[in-house]
Amino acid sequence: MDAHRELQESPGEAGCDLPRVVVALMFWSDSTHLTTFGNAKLWPLYMYFGNESKYRRCKPTCNLSNHVAYFQKLLDSFKDFAGTYTKGKGVGRECTTHCQRELFQAQWRILLDAEFLEAYEHGIVLLCCDGIKRRFYPRIFTYSANYPEKVLVATIRQLGGCPCPRCLIPIARLQNLGMSRDRQQCSTLARSNASRNQPVATARSLVYEQNYGVDSTAVELLLKPESWVPNSNALSDSLSRLGFNVFAALVVDLLHEFELGVWRMLLLHLLRILCALNKDLIHELDKRYGQVPPFGPATIRRFSSNTSEMSNMAARNFEDLLQCSIPVFEGLLPDAHNKILLDLLFVMAHWHGLAKLRMHSDLTLEILDQQTTDLGEHFRHFKAKVCNAYRTQELDREVELRSRRQAKEAAKRAGKCTVDSIGQGAGARRPWAGANAKGKQKANPEQPQGAPLPRQPKKKKSFNFHTYKFHALGDYVASICRFGTTDSYSTEPGELEHRTPKSRYRRTDRRDFIHQLAQIERRQTHLRRIKEWQQKWAPDVKSDETASDPQLHHQIGKSEKVFEEFGHYLRSHVRDPATKDFLPRLKDHILDRVGTSEPAEVTPHSNHERSSILFKRGRIYHHSLMRLNYTTYDVRRAQDVINPKMPHCNIMLLQHGHIEDGNYRYAKVLGIHHVNAVCTGNVYEARRMEFLFVRWYEPVQSHAWETHTLSRVRFLPLENPNAFGFVNPGDVLRACHIIPAFSQGQRNPNVGISPLAGDKHDWKEYYVNSFVDRDMLMRFHFGLGVGHVYSHRAGSFNEGRRSAPQPQTAAHMEDGHLEGKESPMNTTYPGDGEEDEEGDHFGVEELDFFELGRNTSAESLIDALDEIPDAQGVPLSMWLLKDLWEKSVQFHPAPFPYGYPPPTYPTATPTAESTNEAQTFVSSNDVEAYPLDTLLSPTASSTFDLQSMANTDFEHSGYQHWGLSTASVSGVGEPLWPMSDELAVAPYEELAVDDFHPDLQWRDYAAGEWGTLTQPQRAILTREMKRLPWWRIMMLTRCLFMGGLWVGQHRNPFNASLTDVRHLITNSFLTALDMVNKNYAEMLAQPVNATITAEQTISAGWSIFRVNLAKTLDNTKAELRKVVKGSMSTYTNFCQAHDMEERINYFVFLLNSGKHYQVQQAISELIPQQLFRELLWASLLCPISGLGDEGRHGRVADLFPEEVISKFKCLAQVPVTSIHQLYNTMTLVLKEMNPSNVDYRGSGDMNIILMSALDEMYGQPHLFPDFTDAVMALPFLM
Repeated sequence: MDAHRELQESPGEAGCDLPRVVVALMFWSDSTHLTTFGNAKLWPLYMYFGNESKYRRCKPTCNLSNHVAYFQKLLDSFKDFAGTYTKGKGVGRECTTHCQRELFQAQWRILLDAEFLEAYEHGIVLLCCDGIKRRFYPRIFTYSANYPEKVLVATIRQLGGCPCPRCLIPIARLQNLGMSRDRQQCSTLARSNASRNQPVATARSLVYEQNYGVDSTAVELLLKPESWVPNSNALSDSLSRLGFNVFAALVVDLLHEFELGVWRMLLLHLLRILCALNKDLIHELDKRYGQVPPFGPATIRRFSSNTSEMSNMAARNFEDLLQCSIPVFEGLLPDAHNKILLDLLFVMAHWHGLAKLRMHSDLTLEILDQQTTDLGEHFRHFKAKVCNAYRTQELDREVELRSRRQAKEAAKRAGKCTVDSIGQGAGARRPWAGANAKGKQKANPEQPQGAPLPRQPKKKKSFNFHTYKFHALGDYVASICRFGTTDSYSTEPGELEHRTPKSRYRRTDRRDFIHQLAQIERRQTHLRRIKEWQQKWAPDVKSDETASDPQLHHQIGKSEKVFEEFGHYLRSHVRDPATKDFLPRLKDHILDRVGTSEPAEVTPHSNHERSSILFKRGRIYHHSLMRLNYTTYDVRRAQDVINPKMPHCNIMLLQHGHIEDGNYRYAKVLGIHHVNAVCTGNVYEARRMEFLFVRWYEPVQSHAWETHTLSRVRFLPLENPNAFGFVNPGDVLRACHIIPAFSQGQRNPNVGISPLAGDKHDWKEYYVNSFVDRDMLMRFHFGLGVGHVYSHRAGSFNEGRRSAPQPQTAAHMEDGHLEGKESPMNTTYPGDGEEDEEGDHFGVEELDFFELGRNTSAESLIDALDEIPDAQGVPLSMWLLKDLWEKSVQFHPAPFPYGYPPPTYPTATPTAESTNEAQTFVSSNDVEAYPLDTLLSPTASSTFDLQSMANTDFEHSGYQHWGLSTASVSGVGEPLWPMSDELAVAPYEELAVDDFHPDLQWRDYAAGEWGTLTQPQRAILTREMKRLPWWRIMMLTRCLFMGGLWVGQHRNPFNASLTDVRHLITNSFLTALDMVNKNYAEMLAQPVNATITAEQTISAGWSIFRVNLAKTLDNTKAELRKVVKGSMSTYTNFCQAHDMEERINYFVFLLNSGKHYQVQQAISELIPQQLFRELLWASLLCPISGLGDEGRHGRVADLFPEEVISKFKCLAQVPVTSIHQLYNTMTLVLKEMNPSNVDYRGSGDMNIILMSALDEMYGQPHLFPDFTDAVMALPFLM
C-alpha cells in the first residue's frame, strides 16, 4: 500500500495518462544439493509476483515461481588461476571469500541491466487481459534467504561485531530481546546506504588503487566496527537512488531463525541438561515423544523412537517437537526448574504460533509484541536460574561430529582427496539412523571405513543465545506490519521449489547440467502455458463427490452395508459399561434434536415419549470415517477426518453453561453411526439420523494465557451416568489433539473393563494441545479468529454456550421429512462458516426501536451479564472489567479486525447542493492543544445565519447537516451558533416556519399515532423499519444526540431544556442523513409501511420516530445511574461491605467542597475506579450492531474520535466530566439512605467546577501524576 501510494503521488510520465500499477517482486535464493549422493549443487534465484495471492504463491503446484537465474560460484581452478599471478603462492581464504562476494554482486549487476532500471524508474506499458493498457512499475519488496546469503546480499561480514543485516546492534547486546532499549536501537541503529557508502568506497580505494590486502589493518579499521566488507553492492548502487533499501528488504526467516535456529538451540541444550542430570532421562524423553499421538494428515506426524538423536530432521520435525513439548518435558527436571522450563516452552510455542499466523489484526500484533517481550525475559530467566545450575557438556553426537570435522580438515591440509579412509571409534553411536527412516538404513556418504578415530574428550558447553537468530525475533512485529504475514515471504516456498530443479536434474547428463536445467525450465513453462490455454476451452467436468464439498459441514458415508441389529449389538456388549441404557439415551438424543431443546443438551424423556421413536428394521449402521469441514480463523475452509479406530478420534464442541470450565468441551469418538428413525405419528416416513457415540472428558484445568497453562482433562469414571453420550455431528467444531500427561502416569495399565471405551490404555490426565496448528491457537484466543463466527455471537455467553446449529449435510439434502408436516429436523441452518442473521450479539440493539427510549439497558451489557454468579453463587448486578474486556470487546474482530479503532469520517464540508453560504468552519490549526488533550470544545467564529436558510428549498435540494466544526475528523463537532437564552425562547426550527418541512417543526409535541400503538404493533413497525435505511439513520441520530451530550456539545447534559433537546435531535438527524448520503426528500419517498391487520396499515416517518428520541435523555441518565449504582459495591473494590455510605460521603464531600485541590483529588481517585470505567463504557464505548458502515458494529465514541480520544491515546477532557453523573448518583444514594441530607450543589454549578478543575489537570499533567497515569491506563479506547 505504501508503494502504491508513493507511486500515485509521484509525478507521472510526460504525456502519459495510463493507470499506474506496482508490480511487487519477491526474491528467494538458496543453494541446494541436487542429489543425495555426490557434489552436484545448484544456487537458484526464484522470483514471485507479490500481486498474486499468497495462498497460491505458497503452493508449488500453482507453478508461480519464476527461475530468474542460477548463480555461479568460483571454480575449483580459481586458486590455480590466482597462483599464476602470485608466483605459485596462492591466495588466502580472505581473498577467496572477497572474490566470491564480488562474483555474486557482478551477477546481480547483469540482472539489474539498463532495461530493468528503465522499467523500474519509468515503468513499462502492457496490455492487460481486460483490454486496458496500464503502466507497470516493478518494485523489489522482499529478499528471502538464510543468514549466510543475507550476509552476502547485505555485503557485511558473517558473525562479525554487528552480525545483523538490518541494524548495527553489537553482538554483546543481541540477548536483549524484548527490552525497550533493544526496540529503540533496532530503529535508531538501522543500517543504511548513507552510512555504508563512504567507508566502503575508501576501503575499495585502498585495495584496488593502493594494493592493500582485503584484511589489512587499514581496511579493518574502516570497516570492522560496523562489520562492512570492501565489496560493492549491486542492489544498493543501482536502486538506492530510486528509494530501495536493500537492508530493509532482507526480511525475517521463521524457518531458519526460529525452527532450525533458536528452538533447535534450546532443544539441544535441554538434552545436555538431561544428560548432566541423569542419562536415563534421555530414554524417557524418547519414549514420551514416541507415545505422542499423530494429528491430521501431516500436522503432527508420528515421532521416531530416537528423537533425541535429531538426525535427518527437517524444520517441520522441529516444529512438531515444539508443539508437543510441554507434556513431554513436564516433570523431567526438578520442581524448582520444571516450572521455569514449562513457562519458557509455553511462551515459545505461543510466539511461534502467532508469528506463523496467516491473518493478523492489531490485537494479535499487540499480543505477539507482548509475547516477544516475555520470550526475552523467560530466556534470560532460564539462563540465570536453570542453565547455571548444571554443568553441561557435549553430547556423544556432538563429539563424533567434531571429531569427523577435525579429521576432514586435517585430511584437506594433508592434501588428501577424500576422508573415506578415516575411521570411527568402535563404541561410538551411528548418528545416521534417521528419525523417519523406514526399512533398511540408507548408506552414509561419509561413513568411515578405515581405522577408528581417537576418542575426543567432551568439552564444556554453556547455553549461548548471543546470536543473530535470537536477536532477529524482535523484528517480526515490524516486519509483519510492513510486509504482511510471514508465510508470504518465508523461505519455506523457496525450499519447496527446490524440488523442481532436483526432479529436472535427472533429465540432464550430469555435466553441463546448469545450462540444461535452464532449457528444461523454459520448455516446461511454454508447455504449461499451452495446457492452460487449452483448459480454458475444455468443457467443465462436474463431479458428484460430496466428500470434498467445502459447503457441507460434514460428510458421513451413505452406505448401509455395515450394520447390526440393535438386539445383537447390545447383547454383544452386554457387560460393557459403555452400552448401559444405550437405547433409552439414544432416543432421548433423537427427541432432543426433534424437539426444541438446546443443541447437545440432554433432556430426560418419559417412556411414552421414547416409545414414539422407532428404528427402521431395528438396525444401527456403522461408519469408519467422518469428514468434518470447518472455517479456519483466516476464513478458509479446512477438513479434519475423524476415525474412531485411530488416534484421530478426539473432537471439540462449544461448552454449555459452565463458564469457569472454558469455552469448549471435549470427547473421544467411539463410533460413527446412523439410524433410520421413524415417528409413530407418521410410520410411512423415515429420516436418516447421524450421530457420534462418544466418551466425555471432564475439565481438570482451564486454558489460561496469563498463567501459561494448557487445558487439562480426564475421562469421567465409567460408572458415571454421563461418561458416555451421543453428539450431533453438526455440533462438532473440529478435531482436537489430546496428549497424555505423561508425568501423571497411566490409570490402569493394561487393565480395562470396557472394550468399546478402550480404558486399559487410559492415562490419568490429558493435555489439550492448543498449539497443534494456527487455527487451534486462535480458537483459544476466543473472539479473535475472524472465521470463527461462533465466537462472535452472544449465545456463547448469554443463556449458556450453544453449540453450532444443525447444518446441512449430504444426507440431509436427500432424505425426506420425519413427519408429514415440516419439523425442526428438516430445517436447514447455517454452518460453521456462516452466521445466523437473527443471532444475538453483546452490546447489540436488537430490541424494538420504540423500546429504546424507555428505562431499559438496551445499549449496555448489564442485561446480558446480569445473571453471572460470583464465587458464592450470588448473581452479580454489574459486570467486572475482566469479564467486560474478555467477553465483549474481543467478540467482534470480524467486522472490526483492528479492535474497534475510531473510524475516520470525511470532514463536514459544504456541498454544491447546499445553499447555506453563511456557515463558518473552525480550522483545526486554531484549536488549542493541551499536553493530554488535543481538542477542547471548539469556539464558534461566527453565529448561524438563519436568513440564509430561508432561501433554501428543502423540498428539492439535499438536506445538509450544518453548524459543525471541521476540528473533528468525524465531522460531528459543536454547533457554531451560541446556546443563548434568546434561542431557547425561539427555536430555530420555528423561526423558519415557511421554509422548513413541516416534519422538522416541533410545534406539536403530542404522541400522535405513535402513542396509540401497542407493543406488538411497535414490534411489527420496527421489523419493517430494519429493512429500510431508516433503521441506521435513526441509530445514528440517537447516537449522535446522546454522544453529543457526553462529549460537550451542550454546556450541561444534565440540565438541558426541552428546546435544547429538540435542537440537538433535529441537528443530529440531519447530520445522520448527510453521513449516509441521503436527504430528507429521499426518505419521504420511502416511508416505513407496516401492516398491522387487514384493515390497519401504518405509514411512519420522522414525525413519529422523533417522539421516541425526545424521551431518550432522561431514560439514558436513569440507565447510567443503574450502572453506577451496580458498580458501587464490594465486587469492584469501591468499598467494604460495611462502609459504602462512608465511602460515598467521602467523594461527595470533596466534589461538593468547591475547592480546586479537593475536587482534583476526587477526580484523581475516581478515574481508576471500576464505576468510572463502566460508566465510560456504557455511555460511549459499548458496541452497537449495524452502527458502522456496511452493517458493521460501531460505538458512539466512533462518531466523535477526536472529542473522546486525544492524540496521546488517552481520554480527552470533556468526557471526563461524566464524573458529574457519578456525583448525581452518589447524592441520590445518600438521599435514599438519609432523606435529611439535601444540601448538595446543583448540576449547573458542579459542571462548572469540574471543567475548571480539569482545565488545570490537563494543562499541567506533570503536577498530577496519579491522574495522568490513570487516564493513560484507561482501557477500551484503542
